[in-house]
Amino acid sequence: MGDIYDEIYLASNPNGLFKSDLERLNMKFNLSGVSFFSYNTFIVHLKDKNKRITLPLKAILKISSLLLLPYNFFVMLSTLRKFNPSMVLCCNGGYPASRMVLLMVIAARILRKPTILSIVSMPFQSKFERARPFNLIHKIINHSADVIIVNAYAIANALEKNFGFSARKMFVVHNGLPDRQPLERVKKEGVVTIGCVTRLDYAKGILFLLESFRNLCTRFSNLELILSGEGDLYSEIKEKIKRYGLESKIKLLGYYDGGTEKLLASFDIFVFPSLWEGFPYSILEAMRAGLAIVTTDVGGIPEAIKNEQEGLLVQPAMVNEMERALERLVIDAKLRKELGDRARDKFKERFEIAKMHQRIYDLLKKTIRK
Repeated sequence: MGDIYDEIYLASNPNGLFKSDLERLNMKFNLSGVSFFSYNTFIVHLKDKNKRITLPLKAILKISSLLLLPYNFFVMLSTLRKFNPSMVLCCNGGYPASRMVLLMVIAARILRKPTILSIVSMPFQSKFERARPFNLIHKIINHSADVIIVNAYAIANALEKNFGFSARKMFVVHNGLPDRQPLERVKKEGVVTIGCVTRLDYAKGILFLLESFRNLCTRFSNLELILSGEGDLYSEIKEKIKRYGLESKIKLLGYYDGGTEKLLASFDIFVFPSLWEGFPYSILEAMRAGLAIVTTDVGGIPEAIKNEQEGLLVQPAMVNEMERALERLVIDAKLRKELGDRARDKFKERFEIAKMHQRIYDLLKKTIRK
């Protein structure tokens, strides 16, 4: 991007960016600490101190973070004035998500800086946020951003429908990954291995997958389930596995740092039972690996996987549907190969990272010249 920018500045709360993410950036940048106060910074600080976080304390912290919004807004304005950027890129998760990111969008508008807001998870609108004051805030955010980048059409549609965002400002840039030749599949004689790589949280649907797998094990003795990841449900899942008597059938790997590609090469079927998604990298990794995929029809997943084409789609939280889809692939090795090959082909055609980079490059160039 040297033909667009001379310098790139990254600003976040101290330790707000993962070291691993910074190491992956293949460009020169200047990192600047910006000290603001938010609900999450309070929570992280208390957890580091091993403090017990009660519901009343959570309420106090939320009120405190709201009272500190004027101070945080002043910090955002001061930061922009200090660096005087040619363009501002504000990276959010879902929406509304981080109020600090949204304050930066408004501050950039006030200082008349071209601004891009990125939103990469499905937005969530609570009943509280449907009140009129919040509708005004959404209008201000929509007005302040010159361009809104999302990574799925499902996200764009939800922002337009639920928050009144302008369709003409939103541009879809699907996630991408560098293409790599799939590793040779690790075969276990007579065993069909089902694998899942995700956070072990309720929203990822792991509890429903456990029930489906438990039912399958009553009919098939040659199954193995590998769960890779950590999360709030780790202990509960471990307890359920023991209660179901499936310790010999299910492997809980926890956080896996041995290389995802090597792990995927040990799977025959990739399953992703999420209840709520944007456009997950896990699906792209499985497509790149040429795996047969069973996943849920939520968020941007159907934009990558068409049912019966690159994988099998089921409704979220439907144990029986998940069970039937997995059973088809357990029985039919030919179908596994056909779905995996088509998933691999679609990845190379649509989701190789160079396509993602070019799309973002074009949007940045267009925005800065406005």
